[in-house]
Amino acid sequence: MSVLRKDLYDMEDEEIESFPYPPIQTETGLRQWQEEVYFDPTRFRVCCCGRRAGKTLLAYNEIMRAAQAGPDQVVWYVAPTYKMAKRIMWKLLKRNIPEENILSKNENDLEIVLKGTNSLIALKGCEDPDTLLGDSLDFLVVDEVQSINMDVLDAVLRPSMDDNDGHGLFIGTPRGMGDNSMYRLYMRGTTEGDWASFKIDTLRAGNVPPKNIVTARNVLTKTKFRQEYAASFESVQGRCFYNFDPTDSVRVDLKDTGETIHIGMDFNVAWMTACIGIKSLDEFHVIDEIVIENANTRLMCEEIQSKYPGRNIVVYPDPSGKSRKSSAEVGQTDLTIIREFGFKVVAPKKASLVVDSINDVNGLLKGGDRVRRLYISSKCRETIKCLDGLVYIQGTQGKNTVDKTMGLDHMVDALRYIISSQYSITKRVAKLIKLGSIF
Repeated sequence: MSVLRKDLYDMEDEEIESFPYPPIQTETGLRQWQEEVYFDPTRFRVCCCGRRAGKTLLAYNEIMRAAQAGPDQVVWYVAPTYKMAKRIMWKLLKRNIPEENILSKNENDLEIVLKGTNSLIALKGCEDPDTLLGDSLDFLVVDEVQSINMDVLDAVLRPSMDDNDGHGLFIGTPRGMGDNSMYRLYMRGTTEGDWASFKIDTLRAGNVPPKNIVTARNVLTKTKFRQEYAASFESVQGRCFYNFDPTDSVRVDLKDTGETIHIGMDFNVAWMTACIGIKSLDEFHVIDEIVIENANTRLMCEEIQSKYPGRNIVVYPDPSGKSRKSSAEVGQTDLTIIREFGFKVVAPKKASLVVDSINDVNGLLKGGDRVRRLYISSKCRETIKCLDGLVYIQGTQGKNTVDKTMGLDHMVDALRYIISSQYSITKRVAKLIKLGSIF
């Protein structure tokens, strides 16, 4: 997954205006960001773009490469509507494919068959999903994916590539977080092996003069600018972990360095969760997670011991674990069981307020100095989903009532126990004041 550098909104006017424009053209005729996507071998690629980024040119090049990859290839370009597909791609295809290379062309069905390969390029709209059924595709481009229903993408289009082990490119612009197609596909690229996600803002795309981007930032609201120009998924209202960003907070390169393992553990009858991480200088890296259904504390500890034998392990449990729980064996507390396995236990005498520990996590996700010190491995799907989706109950945010109805609280509860213990905002501030004091 490609990762943006400094957020476009956070850049100074001078930084934006001094950005190289136009960018140097590559030998392929593509911009650098387009090449990164073009040459990525992942089966399904998701590309989230700011305005005027050049996604149509990328789509055209992908279509032509796929249509010439072998004989009898079936290549589709799909847009939300038939008219949109025709307006965006049909003229581009007719203008750039020489007539001598075209075997046949159907203006009504928006289809071109190439000479030599006998490959079909077809343009489709999604007004009637039933018309998209039946064909086996070698390559698929879905444009303006944020405006296409997720059921059409998953139940109709994606299965059409299975027969031929086809590949797909899904491109569009962000439309906030939550239940929308672009965001859900983009998140797959952060967690699933056969998906890759890319994000490019308008500045680095290189098609809009930097001075015009500065003007837009001065006119638009922060949320609107970040969504339209910085290709940012903006938070839903009342999101608990508002500093979590699916691009900047998630990394594919986090590794177990062999240092002490720090584990937050949340006790529940239906689900037991463990959030597993290591310290890296002043950062904390979440490298693994464990979720066990209908478990108990002993089963969880056995799983941890199996995955990390012989390691120095510190557990930060739910503070309520000092009392007898339904997840513990009769006559024992959860903390006693954890110690039986040789794990060190760090548990406060009194649990922090939920809002305070949520603030601790947000502070590490992105502090007042705009530095991120908490990163999540892309393989920790539940942690990512929970950080992204947990919200306050509407109308009660002032009372800090977390919505637990979706089951998104358990994994982040486990994370909160570690962060509040080791990276509490009050502890960090006190340490900074002490270090910087002249009295």
